[in-house]
Amino acid sequence: ACGGGGGSGYNPEFDMPYVLGPEVKITDIKSFLKCINASLGAKLTVYCKQPIANSSASHDGTYVGHSFISIQQGNQVKVIGFYPVSDYINPLNPSGNGVYGNDSNEEFNTSISINISPSKLYQILQYIYNTQNANYNLNTFNCTDFAINVGNLGGLNLPDGYGTWPGGGGSNPGALGQYIRSLSGSINSNSGINAPSSTNCN
Repeated sequence: ACGGGGGSGYNPEFDMPYVLGPEVKITDIKSFLKCINASLGAKLTVYCKQPIANSSASHDGTYVGHSFISIQQGNQVKVIGFYPVSDYINPLNPSGNGVYGNDSNEEFNTSISINISPSKLYQILQYIYNTQNANYNLNTFNCTDFAINVGNLGGLNLPDGYGTWPGGGGSNPGALGQYIRSLSGSINSNSGINAPSSTNCN
């Protein structure tokens, strides 16, 4: 599930959470990532904004949370989340066209980072490019699935992070966030706000 900067909510008519699209859409992902040099290494971070801090709950009744990633290379930082284009995705209407969002200054509860080689960065960039027009599905390919897949290409070995919600279930920030909290290493278990995406190649 994912809500992030685009928000999410609880639909009382259907008694189930829903997901909104991003506040800031990335219309051209290659242009957005043009300052990242695929021949160099980078720092990859997976972030989770849990619906309930320090809980594996998949939603709190009004919020489903958000998972997203950042790629940092020197002063270059790019923060990306995967969203549905259309608002109000819910278990009765779980799928639609997907879109990336610029998740600069997004809040998070916990995160995990890893330094990646140029070859892993290249694989991650190709995956992101190829996923630009992917179908969003609340139950099978949502923001957390995207973040897990990118993290695992970087060598984080993240689990599925599965949980349920009324009418469905899938990977979610609550379960993934709790797994990240259980690890040792480059873990940030404190709430915070991530760095903004850089806007030029300086």
